[in-house]
Amino acid sequence: MKRTLLALVAFLWMLPAAHAGQSLGQWKVTRYYTPVEGQERYYNGWARNAGTCRVSNLYYAPYDGRRTGSYSAEACMQGSGDLFITADGTDLHNESPLSVAACPRRYLGRTLFVAEIGYVRCADVGGGVKGNHVDVWAGIGEEGYERIQTAPGGFLSVFLKEI
Repeated sequence: MKRTLLALVAFLWMLPAAHAGQSLGQWKVTRYYTPVEGQERYYNGWARNAGTCRVSNLYYAPYDGRRTGSYSAEACMQGSGDLFITADGTDLHNESPLSVAACPRRYLGRTLFVAEIGYVRCADVGGGVKGNHVDVWAGIGEEGYERIQTAPGGFLSVFLKEI
C-alpha cells in the first residue's frame, strides 16, 4: 500500500512537468513584488540619491524579521515609470500573484512552467534577469511582501510551454 501511494505521488508530481513543454533545465527562480506607499514594512534598504540608487547597510544586513526599508528604495530598485505596468503593457492590478514574471527578453510574451509554482507568463524584463533566471511577481503591497518570503525559489526546473 505504501509503495503504491509513493508511486502515485511521484506520478502526480511529474504530471504537470511532463505536459509543460520543452525543458529549459534548472533556472534561478527569484520573486519580486510591487510596493505601495504607506506599507508597514518594505524589503529593501536601498536609497534614492540624486536620481540614482545606492545601497545602504540595511540591504546587506541578515534578515531578522524587522527589515523596514522604504517605498522610495523599492521604487528605485524596480526602475522608472509606472511600477504596475510591465514591459509588454500588462497592468499588474489585473493579475494574480505568481502568474506573471520577469524573464530574459527572448521569452517576453511566452509562457513558462516553473516547478513548484506553475505556469507564469513572461510579461516583464529586468536588469538583473540574465541567462537562466526568472523573477516571479508575488503581488502588491504587504501581501506581495509576505509572499516573496514564502513562495518557492532557488534553482528549479523550468519548461517552455508549447504554442
